[in-house]
Amino acid sequence: MEFAWLMIYAVLGNRSSSWIFAKGRARLFNRLTGGVFIGAGALLSSTTR
Repeated sequence: MEFAWLMIYAVLGNRSSSWIFAKGRARLFNRLTGGVFIGAGALLSSTTR
């Protein structure tokens, strides 16, 4: 089951890479994913045990 999910991720990544790395989209993708990571870090830092 795990292998099937990894293969799905690989196929989706392969198919979407040409769209993501088109002119101008790579910068948008990097900013969006960076914002998600910053937001996740902020949430993680504000949680308590």
